[in-house]
Amino acid sequence: MTGLETAYYIIAIVFMSLLLLIGIGVAIGVFVISKKISAFHASIEEKISKVTDIAHKGTAMVDALKKVTSKLQK
Repeated sequence: MTGLETAYYIIAIVFMSLLLLIGIGVAIGVFVISKKISAFHASIEEKISKVTDIAHKGTAMVDALKKVTSKLQK
């Protein structure tokens, strides 16, 4: 092998190694971002659930007040 071929193979091995490391980094980044998005989604769902429960309690209170006022008007 000539010196030029050896240099070409060394450069190719270095670039392939760098691309492998970059690919692994991108895969890890995707998993981390996906996990953060899932956690954010879960917290939003929990907050929406709490707001819905509060709204249902408010509706129940209004219904109870309507029953009381209708009995008082009779």
